[in-house]
Amino acid sequence: MFAAEPWRNAKRPGARLIEFDPAAPEAAGLSAWERAMLADHQRWGLLAWIGVDRERASPFVLRKRPIWRHWIPAAQLIYARGEADLIRFAQLIGRRCLRHGRAQLFVNANGPIKGLVGHYVEGKDPRFFRGQSPPDLLDMAYTELALM
Repeated sequence: MFAAEPWRNAKRPGARLIEFDPAAPEAAGLSAWERAMLADHQRWGLLAWIGVDRERASPFVLRKRPIWRHWIPAAQLIYARGEADLIRFAQLIGRRCLRHGRAQLFVNANGPIKGLVGHYVEGKDPRFFRGQSPPDLLDMAYTELALM
């Protein structure tokens, strides 16, 4: 688990983060699967956002997650296309999380995430899977982490 403080990352000029709206022009930059996934998770009460910059639109899903005996509010990353997208929009995600009263963002990781401010916590909240290939750590959409 990587405990990030993304609001401390550098801001990217021209980047912005908006709440997901299927009718928004920014949503057209996402695949049909990503739009459906964001709509599903938003309907379930999770935070669904679109990061937009000159390169492309990127989807993000987060859930509210309390830590330390449920006293400290934090957030858990449920979905991002990849580490590069997460790092590119980290500062905006962090500032939006702060507006929701959440200073820390937990990201599934097997080690430190270069380019993201925070620290890696070994053995914290491990993930298990069955089969030959492990799932993408940044894609917990439609898993028990998002649904329960």
